[in-house]
Amino acid sequence: AFRDQQLALLECTDKFRRYNSFDPLMQQMTDASEEANLRAAEDARAVESVLRAEAAQPVTYHGRESQGYDMITHRSRDPDLLQQLDVAEASRTDRFRVRHAADAAARVRGAEIEDALAAASHNKVSHQRYMEASRRGHDILTNLPYGDGPKCQQLPPAR
Repeated sequence: AFRDQQLALLECTDKFRRYNSFDPLMQQMTDASEEANLRAAEDARAVESVLRAEAAQPVTYHGRESQGYDMITHRSRDPDLLQQLDVAEASRTDRFRVRHAADAAARVRGAEIEDALAAASHNKVSHQRYMEASRRGHDILTNLPYGDGPKCQQLPPAR
C-alpha cells in the first residue's frame, strides 16, 4: 500500500511537471534548471536587443564623446576613443582652415577677374557705333564734317 501510494505520488508529480511548468503564484518555473535556462535566455535576449539597438544607431553616434567619457562622474571610460575623437577634430579644423583660405583666395581672384572684365568692356566700342558716326558724315559735338579738308575733322580710326 505504501509503495502504491509512493508510485501514485510520483506519477502525479510527473503529470504536474509535464502540464504545469510555470507557477503563476510564485511567478517562477516549477523546475529550478528550467528557471535557470529561462533566466539565461531572457538575459541573452536583453543583451541582443541592446546590441541590435546600438547597431541601428546612425554612424555619427558611434563616435560620440559620451560613449568614451562619463559626464556624471567625470571619468574616462575609453581613452583611446577620446584620443581618436581629438585627432579627428584637429584634422577637421585644419581642413576647415584650408578650405576657408582657399575660398577667400577664390573670392579675391573672382573680384580681380570682374574688375579686369569691366575695364576691358569700357575700352571696347561697338563697330556699329563707328559705322553710325561715319554714315552721319559729321561730328555731332563740333558739327564739322568728316574729311581731309581744312575745315574738316578727321574720322577716328575703328577699333
